[in-house]
Amino acid sequence: MTEPSDWTYVVTDIEVDGPWAGANSMRSFASVATTTDGRTFGEFEAVLEPLPGAAPNPRTKEWFDSEPGTWEAATADPQPVAQVMAGYVEWVRSLPGPRAFAAAPVSFDGTWIDYYLRRFTPYGLHQGPYEEDRLFHGPALCLEA
Repeated sequence: MTEPSDWTYVVTDIEVDGPWAGANSMRSFASVATTTDGRTFGEFEAVLEPLPGAAPNPRTKEWFDSEPGTWEAATADPQPVAQVMAGYVEWVRSLPGPRAFAAAPVSFDGTWIDYYLRRFTPYGLHQGPYEEDRLFHGPALCLEA
């Protein structure tokens, strides 16, 4: 049995232009790979192109517009989504295992990362028992108190 200290936690935060994956787009995200004792194995960050046919939610865009510089920071120099997600998979796979995804709240950030992984790669946050090639091992963790 593995101990919590044996795990690499991929702690992730996202920025989106609305509440619904697909209808809206994840505009950027960043992850840091760490252990419970504070060792880090690197970071991954990216700005993504908007999804084809998606549009920012007016209320979400209104919030971004009320916070000077946030829209620009979340959307500057976007990269093709498929390229970003392939790079993310390569980075996660390079980390020591077992690996667990973590976010606050995982029910929101994790849903978006799972959507993008499943749409653009053969992976997800949690994969079925029949899938032997896994990106993450075990359930995603919520860091929100």
